[in-house]
Amino acid sequence: MYHMELLERQKYLEELSRLSREAESGEGKTILISGESGVGKTSLIKYFTSHLNSGTEILWGACDDLFTPRPLGPLYDIGYQVNSELIKMLLKEDNRVSIFSVFLNYLQSKPGLKIIVIEDIHWADESTLDLIKFLTRRMNRTKALLILSYRDEDISRDNQVRLLFGDLPNTDIKRIRLYPLSEEAVSRLMKKAGKRNDNLYRITGGNPFYITELLESNNDEIPTSVKQAVVARTLTLNEDTRNFIELVSVIPTKVEVSFLGKLTTRTDEHIDLCVKKGILNIDRNLVSFRHELARLAILNSIPEMKRIRLNKQVLNILLTSDNPQSYLARIVHHAVQSNDADAVIKYAPLAAKQASSLGAHSLAAEHYLNALQAAGNISPERKLTLYEGRSYECYLTGQVEEGIRAGEEALEILHNFPDPAREAEICRKISRMLWYNCQDVKGEEYLDRAICIFEKLPVCRELAMAYSNKSQTYMIREETGKALKWSRKAQELARSLNDPEIEAHALNNTGSAKLMTGDYSGKDELKKSLDISLKHDFMEHAARAWSNLGAILLQHKNLTEADYYLTAGSNYSEEKDMYVFSLCLAGHHSKVKLHLGLWEEAVELAKKVFNNGKVPPGNRLLPQTVMGTIRARRNDPGAKKLLDELMEHAIEMGENEKLVAVEAARAECLWLHNKLELMADELAGIYERIKKSNNAWAIGEIAFWLWKAGNLNEVPENIAKPYLLQITGKWKEAAGVWEGLNCPYEQALALADGDERAMKRAVEIMDSLTASAASQLIKQKMRESGFRSIPRGPRQTTRQNDAGLTQRQQEVLNLISKGLSNIEIGNQLYISPKTVDHHISAILAKLNMHSRTEAASFAQMRGLI
Repeated sequence: MYHMELLERQKYLEELSRLSREAESGEGKTILISGESGVGKTSLIKYFTSHLNSGTEILWGACDDLFTPRPLGPLYDIGYQVNSELIKMLLKEDNRVSIFSVFLNYLQSKPGLKIIVIEDIHWADESTLDLIKFLTRRMNRTKALLILSYRDEDISRDNQVRLLFGDLPNTDIKRIRLYPLSEEAVSRLMKKAGKRNDNLYRITGGNPFYITELLESNNDEIPTSVKQAVVARTLTLNEDTRNFIELVSVIPTKVEVSFLGKLTTRTDEHIDLCVKKGILNIDRNLVSFRHELARLAILNSIPEMKRIRLNKQVLNILLTSDNPQSYLARIVHHAVQSNDADAVIKYAPLAAKQASSLGAHSLAAEHYLNALQAAGNISPERKLTLYEGRSYECYLTGQVEEGIRAGEEALEILHNFPDPAREAEICRKISRMLWYNCQDVKGEEYLDRAICIFEKLPVCRELAMAYSNKSQTYMIREETGKALKWSRKAQELARSLNDPEIEAHALNNTGSAKLMTGDYSGKDELKKSLDISLKHDFMEHAARAWSNLGAILLQHKNLTEADYYLTAGSNYSEEKDMYVFSLCLAGHHSKVKLHLGLWEEAVELAKKVFNNGKVPPGNRLLPQTVMGTIRARRNDPGAKKLLDELMEHAIEMGENEKLVAVEAARAECLWLHNKLELMADELAGIYERIKKSNNAWAIGEIAFWLWKAGNLNEVPENIAKPYLLQITGKWKEAAGVWEGLNCPYEQALALADGDERAMKRAVEIMDSLTASAASQLIKQKMRESGFRSIPRGPRQTTRQNDAGLTQRQQEVLNLISKGLSNIEIGNQLYISPKTVDHHISAILAKLNMHSRTEAASFAQMRGLI
C-alpha cells in the first residue's frame, strides 16, 4: 500500500509505471497532470520518481510566478543539471530552435530512461510553451517521459496554455487529472495523525494540501483558511527565521542557497529549520516553498512598506551579481515590486529585447509597458523608443489596439521633436494594425501620410516598403491593376537597393493579386516570396505567404492544398510566437473544415480563435462567420444576429474575401427561412462591387445567392464552373463538380435542384452533416412538388444521443472502445489519422473526459455505442 499522503493515487502511479516501461523501450510520451492547487501533483510526481531505478536520470524544472516571467525559466533549471553546452547557449541567448535541438539531442543520445518534469506550466511564458510543443511532438523518438503539471483553476479563458492543449498530438499524450480526496480518505488521514475533526472534510473539500497543513498545525483551533493556517505555523519560528521566511516569500521562483546567503546571515540554519517545519523544500541546492499557497499566505501577511523593503533588498543583490543579464526578468519583477522606477526603466527594455529574441513577444510587450509606467521624466528619445518597441511587440501578439495606442503616443512625441523618417515609419506600421482592427480607410490615411513624407526624403528602403504596403491594400480589396502597379514600384526600388525583404513582400502582393483572378502564375510568385522569406528568416513575410496561399486556394475550393499551406503556416507562426498570423490562419482553416463537412473540427478551430482574448477584430471575422453558418444550417438560435453584427466589420475591413464570406452566410441564413428576397437589393449592390474584382469564385458565390433571390439579370462572364452550372440549370453536373471538390454541403444544395432521387440524396447528405434547417427546407420543397416518399429524419438512436455526438463521432467512439489506434480507425473509416485525432478531441470535449479509456467506458455505460 502506498503512503497515506498518496491515498487514492494508486491507479495513477500504476499508469505512470506502465508509461515509464513503454518509454524505456523507445516509446516516449508526454504526461499532463492537472488538478486544483494543493491536490498533490508534485507529491505524486516525487513519489513516482523516487521509486524508479537508480540509473534513471530525472531532470526537474519549474515555471515561476514572476511579475513578468523569465523566458525559458524551466530550461535554465534543467540546464544547470545536465551539461555546460545547454546553459552556455541559454546565457548567450542563442537561437531558440537551436537550444531546443541541443536539449532534444541530449535526450536522444544518452542511454537509459529519462524523466523531464516541468511544474506549473500555467505560469509558462511563450518560449516555454514553444519548448513544450517542440518536445511533445518529438517525445516518441526518445526513451523519456515529459511530465507537465498545471493548475486547472489557473488556466483562464484567454490563457495560452489552453490553446497549447488543442495543438498537442493526442496519440502520444496521457492526461491524468487528480481529484480531491474522499471523505473516507480524510478520515484515515485524521486517524493516522491522531486527530479528530468532524468538519475537516467540509472545511478542506478534500484538498490534500489543506488537510496536511491543518493536520500538521500545532494550533488547537482549526484555521478558517489555508493562509491563516500557514501564517499560524510561522509563529512557532524565532524572529530571525520569521524574517528570513518573509524575505524568501517575496521571491516567486526557486532560489539558490548561495543567493539567499547574500541576503541574510545564518542561511543554512534558517533553511534547515523551515524544511523541518514543512514550510520550505530544498532540492539540488534550490530552495522553494513546500507549496505556493504557503508562500502567498506569508507574502500577503507582510505589511506593505516592509514588503517593498524586502523586494528592494533582493533587487540590490541581483544588481550586484556577476551576470545581471541572466537575471533580467527577476530584476524587473523586484524593481516593479519595490517601486524602483530607475531600475525598471534601465532593465525592462533589456528584458524586453531578451524576451523578444527568445520568441516571448507577450512578455516583451509587458516589459515595455513596465518601463513606460515607470518612465516619469525620462528623455523624449528614450520614451519614444519604448513606445516603438511596445507597439511592435503588441502587433506580433495580436494586441493591435494596444499597439495602435503605443504608436500614436510615439507620434505625439514626434510632434514636439520632429523626425520625419521615424514619423513616416510609425505611420506605416500603424496602418497595418488599423486594418487588423477593421479600420481600413483610416489605415490607408496613415499609409498615404507615410508615403507623402518618405517621398520628400532621400530614397530609402522604408519608402519601398510603404509602396509595397500600398500594393497590399489594393490586393486585399482585389483591385488587381492598382495592386500590380504599386507592387512594380516597390520591386523596382527594392532591386535598386538590393533589398530581398521588400522584394519578398512585394512578390507576395503580386502573386496574391494574380492568383485571386485565376492566374496561376501568381502561385509561383507567392511560393518564391515564401522561399525568400524562409531563406532570410523574414518571419512576418513568411507567415503572410503561407496565409495568402492557403486563403486564396480556399477561395478556389482547392481544399487539399489549402489545408497543407494553412497547417504549415500555422505551425510556423506558432513556433515564432506570432499570434497575429497563427490565429488568422486558424480562422481560414476552420472554413476549410466547414467546406469538407467536418463541422466539429471547424467549430473547434473557430473557438481556438475567438476564445483568445488577444485576437484582433479582423481575425475574428472568418471564424465567427463559420460559427454563424453552422448555427444557421443546424437551425440553432442566434445565427442571424451574429452574422448581421459581422457585416459592419466586414465592410470596414475592406477585404473582399471577408465581405463575400459574411454576405453569403447572411444570404444562406435568410434562404433557410424562406426570406432571401429581403436581401435581394443588398445582394445586388455587393454583386456590382465584387464583379469588378475579376475573382470568378467570389463573383460566383454572390451571383448564386442573387440567383436564388430571383434578382440575377444575366449570367456573369467570369464565374466559377460549379456556380455557372447550377445557375444555368445543370444541377447534376454542378453536384458532380462539388463532389469532386469534396464539398458535401454544396453538393447537396445542387442536388436539391434536381429530381426526386436527387433530392432524397440531398436530404441524406444534409442529415449526415446535421444540417437540419437545410434538410427541412428540401423536404418542404419535395412536399410542395407532390412527392410522397419523403425521407425521415435521423435515426432514433441519433436523436436520443444526449451527448451531442455526430454520427461520425459515434463511429469513432465505437472503434476507440475496441482498442483501435488512430491509424487503424482512419483505415476503417477512410479518413486520415489527423482527422481521427480531431474527432477524438471533440468527443473528449463533449463527454468532458480526459482519455480514450474514460470515454469508451462512459460510452459503454450510457449505451452510446
